[in-house]
Amino acid sequence: MGICGSVIKDGLDFSYDVATETVNSQAMRDLPRKLFIPLSILLMACMLAVFLLILIRGYYSQMKLHYLAPSIDADSELCDDVVISHTGVYLLSSDGYWEGDDSFSYSNAKYVSRFKNARMSVAEYEAYIDTRQSLMIDSLSSMSTQNDLALNLLYWMSYVLVDSGSQTDRFYMNADPSIIFDRELTAGGLTNQYYDCRDEASTSYDRANSLLKVTFDIESFNAGACKNITHALHLGYAENVSPTDFKISVDVRSLITAVAVNRNVMSVSDLQMIEDSSQVTPVNNETYVFARYVDPRYPGMRSIYCSSNTTFSFCFLVFGNTLAIPLFSHRGSSAREPIMCDCAGEAGLYANDSSYDCNKFTFLSGALFYYVDLDENVVPPLFTLLNRYDMATIHEYALGPMFAGSAHTASRWFVDPAYFTNQTRRDNWYEFCDVEGYGSCSFLVFTSYDTNFAVNQQVSPSGNEVTRGACYDSFSTTDEAWARAKETPFSPLTEEARAKETPFSPLTEEYEVCSNDKLQAVVDNLGIASGDVSLAMPIGIVVIVALMYLVQYVTGKRYMKRHSESARSEILDQLATAILNEKLLVDPSENAQEADAPTDIPARSTSPNGKPVLVLNQSEAAVREIKQKFDQSVAAIENTVPAMLDYLDGIFLTLMQVHSLHSPKDDDDAAPAGAAADDATAAAAKKAKLARKARRPYLDDPLYLNVLEMLTQLQSGPWAIVGDKALCRRCSAAQLAVLKPLWMKLVAVLMVHSAILLQCDMSVVMQKHGDRVQYQLGRDFWTLNELQDAAC
Repeated sequence: MGICGSVIKDGLDFSYDVATETVNSQAMRDLPRKLFIPLSILLMACMLAVFLLILIRGYYSQMKLHYLAPSIDADSELCDDVVISHTGVYLLSSDGYWEGDDSFSYSNAKYVSRFKNARMSVAEYEAYIDTRQSLMIDSLSSMSTQNDLALNLLYWMSYVLVDSGSQTDRFYMNADPSIIFDRELTAGGLTNQYYDCRDEASTSYDRANSLLKVTFDIESFNAGACKNITHALHLGYAENVSPTDFKISVDVRSLITAVAVNRNVMSVSDLQMIEDSSQVTPVNNETYVFARYVDPRYPGMRSIYCSSNTTFSFCFLVFGNTLAIPLFSHRGSSAREPIMCDCAGEAGLYANDSSYDCNKFTFLSGALFYYVDLDENVVPPLFTLLNRYDMATIHEYALGPMFAGSAHTASRWFVDPAYFTNQTRRDNWYEFCDVEGYGSCSFLVFTSYDTNFAVNQQVSPSGNEVTRGACYDSFSTTDEAWARAKETPFSPLTEEARAKETPFSPLTEEYEVCSNDKLQAVVDNLGIASGDVSLAMPIGIVVIVALMYLVQYVTGKRYMKRHSESARSEILDQLATAILNEKLLVDPSENAQEADAPTDIPARSTSPNGKPVLVLNQSEAAVREIKQKFDQSVAAIENTVPAMLDYLDGIFLTLMQVHSLHSPKDDDDAAPAGAAADDATAAAAKKAKLARKARRPYLDDPLYLNVLEMLTQLQSGPWAIVGDKALCRRCSAAQLAVLKPLWMKLVAVLMVHSAILLQCDMSVVMQKHGDRVQYQLGRDFWTLNELQDAAC
């Protein structure tokens, strides 16, 4: 056998030993070696697959599981904060306190955070505050010192910082148009280059609905100068609804939103478009998309029309069939003539004076439109004007006409009416909006003011005021306030803060969500997988054994041998006796008292059935002596083999004839009833003769006993011969070749005689089981000793 063959053999032997130790099932061990090894490997592979499957699935399942732990006891490496969802509007004061804090003051509420299902960790919240301070407040503070009160209030009312990806999370200043326009006095009217229409008007302000309203008696309107300014139908007069009154109303929230978009205070993208409201309209050889929008900051506001193309976006107010440019301005630095507040001039010098005219809440608001025929398009002249000037310039030019049409011109306590009725001056004021084919523009003007200007400068329902709004930074606050806002948000973040504050909306829960440690998950699932495999192993063994029985049933081949418990016990007793006998010879501690006994000769013992068993110690002299005796026995057998074979052949033939008479098969083939009596008598006589001949006379024959004795010695002990294989390495191939025919003849004699006595079928089938060879007799397998005992 080559090196490869030796390696394969050693590997198979090792696999058999491992499989025998691993598969703790006697039913599996009863299988032949050529089946036991592959089936055991298959079983162990299946169990390994089950083990890995349970381990991996259990690990990933455990890693997906989370549990809750109190924040105080939570492991920072394995646990995360449970972020609370926020929906609502939260006020932040100028000194950094959130609404709900004991130090919060509504009159100082300067900023508003609006959330809908917003989730922020502590770090995200701090970044949120830093972003508001840098992107919004700092940018507003830098420009506010160059703006008049009206423009700064536009930023208060409309500037918004919208979080990317969320149209609902907004941060803005705490101001509301409905509060800012709620002045002590409100007056309104219509005016153009030639006429003023205000004496016929009745004006009011509806704070609840944020509406500026002006009402004309329709008869007076059509009889006086008003009809020369516009047609009532253009601005929404409905004769069938209100036949006597012509009413014009302006939603101040819509007005401020439209002006804020037009003056780049906010973007159209910050608004929400009304669904299915967009339409494409050509104007002056340009294509524009018109749609209606609302500001989500002001629920219930009237929608505004905004148009856009590739160059700019613009928003309008709509009155009936008329499209108008919205306007919102401060009255100016003078009550007698239209002079804008210039932050680079006098207004800047008096910016800290809250009683200075530029800081007073006196506003001119309304809309610019063109008077055209009812069937004529009102849009082209507006776009012509918008392409001519930007909105800042339009507001600057519109101050004179709006001032002339306001209530101040009717009050002789402040101004000289002749100043505003001077046609040359009016022609100069209206020159900017003169469009060829349409003439000059017209204005809807509302004046909002207080008689005592220092009383009311509120900008929000919470009561906070902007006392210095022109040419002054009214938006920012101190760095200490922003730091306080980060440290004490909607709820305090530290345990010390929680102990002394009463927050109304914490960022995180008092517990944290934790995941399992990876190493611990592996250890846990190793134990679980091992336990499950130990439970699955018997099931796998049962399946394999059941399949083997099924194969035996289908094929008719017998692969599994079931031994009785009594047979197993007898074998174990014999094995224990042999081990103890050998131990008595080789254990120095037990042989110390027999020091005089020779230690270099073989010892003999007797097996439970009385047969001699050759037992060796470890002495080299004993080994040489036993080898010499073995060689002598083999030589003696070689010299007498021919005679032994002839002798056993005679016995075998006689036994075969007797077996044919005793075989159940012969009984089944007996002659039927009615056969000749002579044939029956002859058969009975032949059977009796052969039976007398086969009365085991050879059992007392010295030659037979010599053969049996030598073969028994060779079969027992360390040189036992199993069929054609010797466990003793000292037996040469030549010796085995001599012993094999004699051995097989003796086995055949014993099997035939046993079959006669047992009256069963005989078939010489050799079955290897471990290091033993068994022979089939009937339905059972027999060892040589069992055959010998049965024959004798």
